Amino acid sequence: MKNSKSIIITLAIVAFLALVVIVFSVNNNQNNEEVPGDENYTKLELKHMTEDDIEEPKDGKLNVYFFWGSGCPHCEKLMQALNDGVKTYGKYYNLYTLEVWENDSNYSLMKKVAKHFGDDKDLGLPYIIIGDQRFSGFMYSDKDDIEKAIVDEYNSKPQFNIFDELY
Repeated sequence: MKNSKSIIITLAIVAFLALVVIVFSVNNNQNNEEVPGDENYTKLELKHMTEDDIEEPKDGKLNVYFFWGSGCPHCEKLMQALNDGVKTYGKYYNLYTLEVWENDSNYSLMKKVAKHFGDDKDLGLPYIIIGDQRFSGFMYSDKDDIEKAIVDEYNSKPQFNIFDELY
């Protein structure tokens, strides 16, 4: 009798653990796919882009420039915040992600942009440029201001693009 209770308890524990593993796997896979509820917007990523990847704004969208550092937790939080709003705001912009800790050219570009705006004295990462508005560092409370800046710049005519000013 005792043996049969032990077997039942062991089987119940194994079944519970298997269920936990399955649920975790499904949730983890969903985080790496499309944004839930809209197949037109895929997850944004911190890509290793360079100035050569930047194109003129097209399709009425504005260009948003995101300078980041590999392993920077604030940069990752900003990317998550952008992903949280990509279904609503992704249609307004093209995102250029420029890593600066491992790429000297991107670092020089960030310093040039920051100097143009007068931000070079107190510059932190992430550093995001939306039209002529800039955000240095990131706290989740900045998310609404960033989304507002995206919509405001999208609706402004003409839109401001820092690369038109630099070159």
